[in-house]
Amino acid sequence: MTDPAACPRCGTRVAPSRVADEFSGACPLCLLKDAAGALAAGAKESSLPAGTRIGEFEILEPIGKGGMGSVYKARQVSLGRAVAIKILSPRHASSPDFIARFEREARLLAGLSHPNLVHVYGFGREGDLSYLAMEHVEGRALSFPVEAARLLRIVRDAALALQKVHDAGMVHRDVKPSNLLIAPDGTAKLGDFGIVVEPRKDDRLTETGVFVGSPHYASPEHIAGRALDGRSDLYALGVILFEGLAGHPPFSAPSSAAVLARHLHEPPPLGELDGKATPRLKALVERLLAKSPEGRPAKASEVAAELDQIAAQEPAAPRRRFLLGAGAAALAAVAAGSAWALRKPAPPVPAPRPLPPPPLDLLALVDPSVDTVHGKWTREADGLVVEAGVRAYRIQVPYEPPEEYDLRATVERLSGKQTFHLGILCSGRPCSVLLDAPVDTHAVSGLHVLDGKGGWENESTRVGHPLPPGHAARIEIRVRRAGVSVAADAKPLLDWSGDYVRLTPGPSFKMPNPAALWIGAEMDRFKIRSLEIVPLGSPGRRLRSP
Repeated sequence: MTDPAACPRCGTRVAPSRVADEFSGACPLCLLKDAAGALAAGAKESSLPAGTRIGEFEILEPIGKGGMGSVYKARQVSLGRAVAIKILSPRHASSPDFIARFEREARLLAGLSHPNLVHVYGFGREGDLSYLAMEHVEGRALSFPVEAARLLRIVRDAALALQKVHDAGMVHRDVKPSNLLIAPDGTAKLGDFGIVVEPRKDDRLTETGVFVGSPHYASPEHIAGRALDGRSDLYALGVILFEGLAGHPPFSAPSSAAVLARHLHEPPPLGELDGKATPRLKALVERLLAKSPEGRPAKASEVAAELDQIAAQEPAAPRRRFLLGAGAAALAAVAAGSAWALRKPAPPVPAPRPLPPPPLDLLALVDPSVDTVHGKWTREADGLVVEAGVRAYRIQVPYEPPEEYDLRATVERLSGKQTFHLGILCSGRPCSVLLDAPVDTHAVSGLHVLDGKGGWENESTRVGHPLPPGHAARIEIRVRRAGVSVAADAKPLLDWSGDYVRLTPGPSFKMPNPAALWIGAEMDRFKIRSLEIVPLGSPGRRLRSP
């Protein structure tokens, strides 16, 4: 009979578990031996030279390398845009089961649209290479030290992104600072979906017993090989918060195996946060680092909301100075009696960037039984579907936007080649963004109606094919006082400025409530996978169809 307190692979006795059944897999040492072998195999992989073509992508330069593969900056030749391409390591790309699962999850991720998520465009194969195409973020990964108020904003952004991932039924499993990319405007985007899993499926992407993840940020249940849910990712957020506030991770050791063991058995040294975090922030970190998932917040959105309140109501932490690298020389100068160093005034501290409002899920507000104006609209698990065969079918979104806002949608064409509409409000005047209207041999997009002319024939009209069949396109509409801009899959599609009195709704698309946003199309079948709005300046107003 197998000793329940021994590793099933090497027989080594382990300390009694603080979490029931935590050693359903191998002991940390065995797990790390397997992981080290995988990393050594990955290190032998050669880099792709600039100019290499993989499908419609041209490699520009390497970005980084990890256990799952290598990441490159590339150019999507057909659209002329920069993307990030993750090339899976040969040991993963040679496994049919792994590829089938990875491709299924890539499709799910491609349907997610969120301002704090690196957008996944899709998965492909070219010869022996398998790759994941993603949005390329101009910026850098989170690194420490970081000012405490900024840390709260970054972790809050990550929590909002994780809520979107968890709502889709997936767990990220590798949340860590290097996977949080900071865009030039300060927005944090969660990326690197190399080991995302669906918790309802078998949660191992490699052979049994191999730990996949980053030891310093892994949850106890992840290390133990137990089934995961979104609370495992929240543990990683707790580690990031602790590291940013204390200046080091909660658990460190000479070996990765020892780090894993400390995550399993030792309480976090929360006393190190005294004087560096407010009591409320310290309490949140303590909950996030609970050994059992039941002791953590239930949802990532709860973490984001708590961080918003902490940032708004309390000073996040006393300002601290870190002396690293060249900073050590400054310390030596002070120790030598440099009066200039002592008298030099501290630079002014810029005011923290205001937290942007969280996006509102508009799709959750739509009830087809109440909001349908024309046609057949049905709610499915992964979106809102409109059936084909009806002209000018449309559905109201029971929400009146403020004067300025960002509207984001993920739309997939399921059939045909006719037009799709997103109804917007511009300074109180209704109109729509017409997408993919067939004109001769081209597809065009534009504002509908402008100066009495349709979106296919006015000054805003631009040639473009943003909704090819079978592709979940991310549409982003920015409405400002001066004009409207539209992008598809992060590529600019149209940019118009002018007097909004020139806009009118299309005759076939007038709504019962002219203040409401709406969705519409012509003849074809579409799926709206997501629809969300970020109100700017002032909140909008929820409505209900009359």
